[in-house]
Amino acid sequence: MFALSGISGFSQVTKKQLDNYYKTNQIKELEQTFSYLHDQTKAEFVKWTKNDTLAKINELFNMIIPDKGNSENVSYFFLQPYFPNIFIDKKRWVFNENFLASTKGPQLKPITYDPTLRTVILEFIGPDPYEIPLVRNYQKDKDKMRKSKLKKAERLINDYENKSEFISQFLEIPATWGKMDISLVPYKITSLKFNSDLTEAEITYDLTSNGATEIYNLVDGKWKQKATIMRWIH
Repeated sequence: MFALSGISGFSQVTKKQLDNYYKTNQIKELEQTFSYLHDQTKAEFVKWTKNDTLAKINELFNMIIPDKGNSENVSYFFLQPYFPNIFIDKKRWVFNENFLASTKGPQLKPITYDPTLRTVILEFIGPDPYEIPLVRNYQKDKDKMRKSKLKKAERLINDYENKSEFISQFLEIPATWGKMDISLVPYKITSLKFNSDLTEAEITYDLTSNGATEIYNLVDGKWKQKATIMRWIH
């Protein structure tokens, strides 16, 4: 139903390019990289704005994004590749392709989830040092470590944190219980249920270590929040 043929070109971005941006502190070039993908996402979304059900879903998306997705330092974030469960009354609405959404927030620029881009960014940042035995020993008792191992552990930690910080100036990289996971977006919406005439919606979403179910009613053509049920994610 929703095609993404125009977005595949962004996959040409390589780890080598990101390494070069990082080493030479090319902030503007990094911004242009994410801006390119955002423009493609926005252009693709515009094609579907006349779809009534999609328009209602997007209005709901905008209701929760401004409060929970905004960050002082982050301009771009991944959109999830699909909604796994969408119901209208008791009938499931099946999407054959990725779902696209937009946001009206001027500081937030969504980009469609791209598994190739995800791989490139993870390769650029490198493996989580806190999973490496050397760094674990460093955390437990660094005073007993040899100087060479001490420096190596510190270098692994610093490289990881500095590269993560460099990317996160523009791209939202959520963490789940302290672990980075860019397969997530600020929200991972797990289900969306409408009543039969699309005037009430129940959204269940995950936001890193916690989540919620939000209930909205359509009143005089505008969605208004009716209730929020918070929960922890284990």
